[in-house]
Amino acid sequence: DMFESPLFAVPGNHDSRNLGHQTFEELIGESSWKLTKENDFTVIGLDSSSPDENRGHIGKPQRMWMEHQLDECVVNDLSSIIALHHHVVPIPDTGRERNVLSDAGDILKVLTTHEVDLILSGHKHVPNIWKLNETIIVNAGSISSNKLRGKIKNSYNVYIIDDETIEIFLNIVGGEKFLFGKYRRKH
Repeated sequence: DMFESPLFAVPGNHDSRNLGHQTFEELIGESSWKLTKENDFTVIGLDSSSPDENRGHIGKPQRMWMEHQLDECVVNDLSSIIALHHHVVPIPDTGRERNVLSDAGDILKVLTTHEVDLILSGHKHVPNIWKLNETIIVNAGSISSNKLRGKIKNSYNVYIIDDETIEIFLNIVGGEKFLFGKYRRKH
């Protein structure tokens, strides 16, 4: 079944420049949100951007809101997916690390304590998958930026989530598509 829903997006560092937060909310909507699909899983979108800065930060109020949403997932036996722009762990082959979340330790503690299934980010424009404990951490490439590293090409990910598995496909813009990762879902 296709997951039909309105568009949801999380702002990145370029969306926050020059009063970009205002434009983002006018054109796209809320910068933090929650979407639950048929008593199966919940996707929580977080705003990790900081106005006029490249670095990411969640902050205590949003972290507490996220923790409350994840508590509800635990109580209702829902899988959980977190979407945010900035990465929570360093990404290989991206040079000196300057832009991991400034409060990554606090965020990772909440995410691993709540056994989040999947964390999605993309700030570094480099596709990568980490598995930390039982949490899959995916960094997407960039679909359109010309700020790419080495031989990395523009790409995007497609996720297929069924009752048993999470499949992640890496799609090269104008090129090939291949299975990037396949994981059993936690029950």
